[in-house]
Amino acid sequence: MSVSQTRADATRRTLLETTGEILASEGYAALSEEHLCARSGVSRGALRYHFPAGRYDLLPAFADSVVARQAQRIEALGELPARQRLYLVLMSMRDMPPSAPTVALLELWMASRGDRKLAELMRPIMDRAMSQMLGGSADPDDAEVLALRIVVHGASMLAFSPDFSTQRLHAAIAWLLERLPPPPELQERLAALNARRAR
Repeated sequence: MSVSQTRADATRRTLLETTGEILASEGYAALSEEHLCARSGVSRGALRYHFPAGRYDLLPAFADSVVARQAQRIEALGELPARQRLYLVLMSMRDMPPSAPTVALLELWMASRGDRKLAELMRPIMDRAMSQMLGGSADPDDAEVLALRIVVHGASMLAFSPDFSTQRLHAAIAWLLERLPPPPELQERLAALNARRAR
């Protein structure tokens, strides 16, 4: 790879990372080209070189990168039914605060409701994210899967509440998982994966 290509890739990564930081910490309304360029140290010309249509190229590229990273983590466990995948998401929410990229993606998802062009660009990415999280087609009449989706969505949106507390979120999800423990087959798979990593 040439030096110029390496530099270009680094610039693109910087723009995507800074986009996520702004969305997560300041919200969609704060994401102007001027602010993004100033915060990332990238010129407006470089921004437009990588993303000619501005936010309509940048934001789907950012969302795609977040969804791809999250999918890699889930896919490392192999094939899992929707129910097990949702429990896995809940277990990770119990143990870790919502990541900045996840909060940024949710911010972007909400913002797209008021921007038809952005919504059209985001819809296939968010559909793919749901498919990856649920492992393909889940039975739409499966009450448990729907209930778990509602909990995951609600817990995710709680990050935008003014009184949000990571500790309270973790405690609430731990309380739920004590009463609704993950399926034994998922726990067995996680134990096997952890044993492989420990070697």
